[in-house]
Amino acid sequence: MSEYHCGNLANDPELEAFVQTVKPEAVLHLAGQASVAASWKDPSDTLESSVVASVNLFLTLRRASAPLRVFVDIGSAEEYAPGDEMLTEESPIEPSNPYGMGKVAQAHVL
Repeated sequence: MSEYHCGNLANDPELEAFVQTVKPEAVLHLAGQASVAASWKDPSDTLESSVVASVNLFLTLRRASAPLRVFVDIGSAEEYAPGDEMLTEESPIEPSNPYGMGKVAQAHVL
């Protein structure tokens, strides 16, 4: 059974309690600021909501010994160099905005 849950990944006690209660086997991680325009207005918030929050989620899952079998972190085309070519896993990683930079950093730390 799948469920959707909403919360603040920066709130350690709330996140810890949630993970202990739910004991997830799978996580589809979609949390974070998702606007390129907003990323230019507040780059530090963008990085906080992508990188720091993602690391907090992952570490909380590990500390809680959740029976996690699947962790899916969603990326973005913004991680890659701008262009008209179809993206592949070999496409160059060249983000051109804070949102893309946050997604690249998030992928590397997870």
